[in-house]
Amino acid sequence: GPSSGDDWRRIKVGYDLQEWIHFVFVYTGSRTLAYKNGEKVGELEVGSGDLTDYTYLPRIGGQPEGNPAMLKAKIDDIAIWKRVLTDDEIKAMYSN
Repeated sequence: GPSSGDDWRRIKVGYDLQEWIHFVFVYTGSRTLAYKNGEKVGELEVGSGDLTDYTYLPRIGGQPEGNPAMLKAKIDDIAIWKRVLTDDEIKAMYSN
C-alpha cells in the first residue's frame, strides 16, 4: 500500500489567513490532486491502494498524534465524497 515505510507525501498550497479559500483534495486511487478556488494547483503520484492502507489516515486541520503542527485558520463546510469529482464539478462548487 501507499504507506509502506516512509512513503508519505504532501502537496503544499499557500493560503492567506485574511480571506476565505475553497480547497478540494482528491484521491484517485493512485494520485492526490489539490484544487484552490476551483483551479488545480498540485498533483502527486502516491501509489495505489485504499485510503485505509495509509499508516496515518487523512486529517483535516492537523497532523498525526505527537506532531503539534495545526492549521491556524477557520474551517467551514466540509464534505467527503465517495467518488472522484471531475474538474468541472470542482469549478462549479467553487462558483456557487
